[in-house]
Amino acid sequence: MMIKKKALAPNYYDLFSCIGSACEDNCCKDWDVDIDKNTYLKYKQIKDADFAREVPERVRRYRGKDASSGRYARIILDEKNTCKYFREDGLCEIHARYGPGYLSTTCQIYPRFVNFIMDDLPEMSLTM
Repeated sequence: MMIKKKALAPNYYDLFSCIGSACEDNCCKDWDVDIDKNTYLKYKQIKDADFAREVPERVRRYRGKDASSGRYARIILDEKNTCKYFREDGLCEIHARYGPGYLSTTCQIYPRFVNFIMDDLPEMSLTM
């Protein structure tokens, strides 16, 4: 049985939608993009030879105490400090080729953020 919890959220929270290449900012730049274990394993199973060849150049595994199932690997940033899957048209190569189901948890939820206040009451927000 699933238990629903109440959460605080601004009125505009559910209205947010990524506008992709029309965005004047870039959420794929200047920050670490962690890859969860399930997503990393999906990447390793993709049969596309070009994609498989690029994974070792674009994704690096965390090892030892730095690794967890939620923080299993990370995208290596390019010389402009941008995600290597970010295309010139402002869209994500992974999303374009394989759909949203192949995005890491980080990329699926960003810029949504959950902060717990007053014991275990979640507060939903958006951040840049």
